[in-house]
Amino acid sequence: LNFEKSGDSLTALSMYSAVLTYKGNKYGKIRKNSQGFLPVLYEKLGFYKKAAQSYVSFAKKYSADSKSSDFWFNAGVIFDALNDKASAVYSYHRYFSSSRKADRHEIFYFIGSMYEKNRNWRKVIDNYMQYLKSPSSNKLRLIKASFSS
Repeated sequence: LNFEKSGDSLTALSMYSAVLTYKGNKYGKIRKNSQGFLPVLYEKLGFYKKAAQSYVSFAKKYSADSKSSDFWFNAGVIFDALNDKASAVYSYHRYFSSSRKADRHEIFYFIGSMYEKNRNWRKVIDNYMQYLKSPSSNKLRLIKASFSS
């Protein structure tokens, strides 16, 4: 963590990776923390595919952790930006099913927007309709979804 605080992200990444290669169970909490820091560092350094994969890996392994649902969301955003639509949709749906946040229905808007870029109108309409039926409070998105579907 000191390497990360000092701005030496590459060394921090290397140290966290080294912790994860340790095969024993002695350092379970440190291993978990290291696995949680890795995707953030990958993202910060511009290794987006690796960041998304690391977010997914942590979210799967530590599904009971409070960060897990946010990691699913982060993975979805990155996969979407990388044009990996299948992984983005999968990650967004995992976020929806694991999150208890009031705004979790926003993912239907994100998925609809993603399909809109590809002109997959059936899926645009399906996702925007789910969004319109949700208890969303984002009025601008509600208006856009209303006129798109």
